[in-house]
Amino acid sequence: MKSKQLLTGMLLAVCSMVMVSCQKLKGDGPVVKQERTVDGYTRIETAVDGTAYVTQETGHRLTIEAQQNILDVIETPVIAGKLIIRFKRGKRIGRHDPIVVRVSAPVIDELGLEGSGDLLVTNDISTSSLSLRVSGSGELKAKNIQVANDLHASISGSGNMFALGGSSGYAKYAISGSGGIDMLPVTTKKVDADISGSGNVRTTATELLNVRISGSGNVVYSGNPQVTTKISGSGNVSRAQ
Repeated sequence: MKSKQLLTGMLLAVCSMVMVSCQKLKGDGPVVKQERTVDGYTRIETAVDGTAYVTQETGHRLTIEAQQNILDVIETPVIAGKLIIRFKRGKRIGRHDPIVVRVSAPVIDELGLEGSGDLLVTNDISTSSLSLRVSGSGELKAKNIQVANDLHASISGSGNMFALGGSSGYAKYAISGSGGIDMLPVTTKKVDADISGSGNVRTTATELLNVRISGSGNVVYSGNPQVTTKISGSGNVSRAQ
């Protein structure tokens, strides 16, 4: 009898733990602003379902606006020069008021967006090299990007990214999925575009454009580059109208 009671108690405890772990944390209370002390990063990655505003300026600054119980589960470590804004591991987040992140740094050479949020660059970026990455369904929007050497932009999923202007010496654009990269306003000497799936790339190349498409993706370009293509599927390469 005691063994059965002990087993029943253990099963109830396990069930309670499972139920608690499956519950989603819902936002509670008013939105508050919190400033956090961060330093020593040139790369920024956000993985919360909110809107992140990134500014290149003197000093490292970070503020987050969210409901207090949501703020409590957002962590912002700096790892190997990368500021990561994310929910604590194991936390399942339910409905909440909008999350707003504002982050700045004097040097920015990588921006990453995970999930369904948005990342907006508020001013022009000038750097020697720049990597832009979207994983999920989010959107990354940049203004004028001046990249002295290499620009790398990649999308995994259905997300999108675009820039309003700029230049770079070399650019590599890669899409895996149905996302879109619109860098038509960014003048680049040499471009490699690689699409796996149904994604779309818009670019400007002045010297060389190498295109590889596996699937139904499309590349639209401006400029007068030498164009080489390797297409497997129904993909297409065309000039911008």
